Amino acid sequence: MAGRPRLYASAAERTRAYRQREEQRTVKMDRVTLAQIEEHLARLMEAVHQAQEAADPLACSLNTVSRLDLLSDLAVYFEGRRPTSM
Repeated sequence: MAGRPRLYASAAERTRAYRQREEQRTVKMDRVTLAQIEEHLARLMEAVHQAQEAADPLACSLNTVSRLDLLSDLAVYFEGRRPTSM
């Protein structure tokens, strides 16, 4: 009984395909920019937590489990406030 047909003819072809998939899946960013983004997100998260402790209505309505949750909730909030005449 024959096995499954090979997807790649050689190890080099398989490696090229893997690297191509990885390149499509990821982006390159310099470490300084990444560090700045992480610092700003940490500041935002801390500010929201402090506003929640102060019972700010907007801050209390946000899901702050993760930074991505926070950004998503902020986008949804401000998208809802967008003028309808645009």
